[in-house]
Amino acid sequence: AIARRPACRKAWLNRSAAHLQAHDFEQAEADAGRAIELAPDDALGYANRGIARRGRAERDAAGGKDPQAALEGALRDLDTALARDPALIAAREEHALACLNSGDRERSQGRNPLPAYWTALADLDEAVRRAPERAEARFHRALVRASLADAERSQGRAWKPGCERALEDFAAALARNPRLREAWIEQAVPLEVRGRWSEAAAAYEKAADSLD
Repeated sequence: AIARRPACRKAWLNRSAAHLQAHDFEQAEADAGRAIELAPDDALGYANRGIARRGRAERDAAGGKDPQAALEGALRDLDTALARDPALIAAREEHALACLNSGDRERSQGRNPLPAYWTALADLDEAVRRAPERAEARFHRALVRASLADAERSQGRAWKPGCERALEDFAAALARNPRLREAWIEQAVPLEVRGRWSEAAAAYEKAADSLD
């Protein structure tokens, strides 16, 4: 399609999305950039490029590279996408996850992660408000709440209410999609922190069962 219609924004977006699914983040970023050149006011190009940059940041961090530049680029693009279309739920979730990644990086370097986590939580509150039946939004909010509670615990703050709210979100996500394997695994961690060992073991078993 691109060879026949190189000025077709949708073709570049579609190929960018395909590269995202394949975790080819550099090519996804390049194709989204071309879509932005063709339609600079369209939100989807910025969303795709932001998602690609966040994926690259996560990969860089896992490989021991500094993810800061990619994270900052992701946040800029996702901010732009949401300014153009606040109803893009996937972009809002990705913005929240980029903030979560930023908070994790701050914490690993001995700095305060709470502002980044609070921003992520606000994003996901809005995502859940706009799409209350979307399991992924509740799962991502559970992840943020669990990270926030853990950081508050390490700082001597009240953390148990936040941990319980994280568990509520994990349960709500799994009620909507019981085969969300990552949610079963992540749910087990705050269950262990709260000393609910049998429930944590059951969550791990559910994660294993979801592979069948």
